[in-house]
Amino acid sequence: MKKKLVIILGTLTLGFFQAQEVNEITYLLNKNSVDAFHFTQSTCNKNIINDAWKNFIKENKGKIGGDLTAKISGTHLQFNSENLWDAGIFYTIEKNNPNIEVYMYFKNAEGNFLSTSNSPQDIEIVKSKLQKFSNTVNLNCTTSDLKTSLSVKDNLTKELNNNNAKIKNLTKENAKIQNDLKKDYTASDITKKDFNKIQKQKNKQSSNELQIQNLQNRNIEIEQELNTKSQDITDIQNKLKDIRN
Repeated sequence: MKKKLVIILGTLTLGFFQAQEVNEITYLLNKNSVDAFHFTQSTCNKNIINDAWKNFIKENKGKIGGDLTAKISGTHLQFNSENLWDAGIFYTIEKNNPNIEVYMYFKNAEGNFLSTSNSPQDIEIVKSKLQKFSNTVNLNCTTSDLKTSLSVKDNLTKELNNNNAKIKNLTKENAKIQNDLKKDYTASDITKKDFNKIQKQKNKQSSNELQIQNLQNRNIEIEQELNTKSQDITDIQNKLKDIRN
């Protein structure tokens, strides 16, 4: 699908704080000018957007169609007037851009696209409904971000606790080995078998010390990751409060 943003016709900001503004725009589709609507969403799982779009179609008396995992379409949506509209949605993601550009359009049986100029009886309610849709996407995506961040923090905490338990066990094992080595070294006669045993214990001790050092280094990294993740969680929780207020 070839598309190019041509002009932003207007903006609407309703509902939640930090709402993703819905813009009425014109873009090029197969060299034809098409009226549509657009908003920018921070990186989000497309399934979340698709689920919200399915609900939007149902709430406006439409039927869901198209590719249910990619390009979900709707038919016979009805807004303020008796007009019936077919609906479509698509996304663009540019390289090195953390955002998803979301586009939506509505077309009637005559092939006309819904816009301020040709659908004055429907445009305001459509803008309002699309702003609500955008707000829902923003809320659901942010809630998903929080759930993911909490899961990551939980996994890091478990790893830290497991590492500390391993360090404790390895340290205890090395202390036992050290005591055994002292006993062996004080023996009056050391056989070849004893020597091999001692060497094996020393190798084990060295291996344990290396493991302890690696675990301690990893714990430093985990602590730093936990601090960063905790701040991320606080930021997301504050964002959710703003969205819901």
